[in-house]
Parts: sequence; C-alpha cells; structure tokens
Amino acid sequence: MFKKQVKCTECGFLAMERPEPHSLKELRILKEFGWPEHDECPQEARNKIADCTHMAPEMVTCIRHAWDRFFMKEKTRVEVLHNLNSRRKCALFFPYNPGFFPIEHKELQREAKTQSLLIKGMILAAVIGALIGALITVLINVLSPGGVPVIPSP
Repeated sequence: MFKKQVKCTECGFLAMERPEPHSLKELRILKEFGWPEHDECPQEARNKIADCTHMAPEMVTCIRHAWDRFFMKEKTRVEVLHNLNSRRKCALFFPYNPGFFPIEHKELQREAKTQSLLIKGMILAAVIGALIGALITVLINVLSPGGVPVIPSP
C-alpha cells in the first residue's frame, strides 16, 4: 500500500523516554497510576527537532519501532535530528494529536482502522444485497409463466 512522505515530527508515535525511577517507591507510584514508560513528545520538542536545536535527541524514540534508537545513538546529534525531521514513507505513521500519550495514539489508530473496516463491510454488504436482489428479480422473471420475462408495454 502506498504511503505518502511523512516526518517523524508529525507522528503520534514519536515519544520521549521517561527517566528511570530513582527508587522502588517512585517505580511503585508509576505502576500504581498506570503511567506509560513513554511521555508525549510535545509540540515544543517537535519544533526544536525541526529547528535542529533539540539538546537530547537520544531521549526521543518511536514506540512502533519504525526506526531503531540504538542505531541513532551511533550518529551525531545533528544527524539524528536530520533523520527525525526528514520525509520518508512509513507504514506505521499516525498523525500527532496534542495531549495524547503515544500509547493512546496506538489506540486511536486501532479505532480508526476498526471504523474503516466497518464502513467497508457495510458497503460490501449493501453491494452483495443489491446483487442478490437483482439475481432474485431475474430468476423470478425467468421462472414466470411462459419462461420469458414480462416487459410492460408503454
């Protein structure tokens, strides 16, 4: 399937890694509240990536693993920022919605795919229903007395 050229900075799966908790208490609190391990990459950080002024691109990751951040660690900061800001075809892309965690973007993508499948299913069911209706009409006309379809005269 053809995908348009997109930037990582436009994607909802671009995330900021959360720093490791400093204590078991912090870890317990994070788990208790169900906070994801990746934060939203806010618009301000996305703008800094676009301007190549982001100071810690190694903290940026793709939660769908469209690219490997460990590979990015071998590159210079400017190369990483250029890669994040360059246009590419990405089958995993989903538009960024401010205020949502990357994991919530995954749920939004799943809902969009489900809705698309439902619409396609309804269209397919309507087409099949119309074809079956047409077939029944033809069969009724062919099987009518005389075996010849009856065409009303004007």
